Amino acid sequence: MAAPEAPALRVRNNSGIVIRLNFALVAGATAYKVYRDVTPGATALIATLNGAPGYDTTVVAGTIYYYRVRASNADGDSAYSNEKSVLAAPMPVPLSPTRALKIIRTF
Repeated sequence: MAAPEAPALRVRNNSGIVIRLNFALVAGATAYKVYRDVTPGATALIATLNGAPGYDTTVVAGTIYYYRVRASNADGDSAYSNEKSVLAAPMPVPLSPTRALKIIRTF
């Protein structure tokens, strides 16, 4: 057996404080190592997952994060996946019921 192939990574900002990491599962992989940084070339290991998707709930709104993943098994780690960046966008402020009514009345 050999180290697995590198997975292909996709990321999405779910709500400003949660980043969804999705990647295709790789044959022979038993774990997936997630790397994150605030500069390109992410090398800080933040999690080891058994599969996809994964969620990063430790982000700070307004910060751009860079992610990469490596597939892993007993024989070693794959090369890094493609790198993806995502802005942890601030949460939108919900309208209060009173304010929502004022907006509706203006139409």
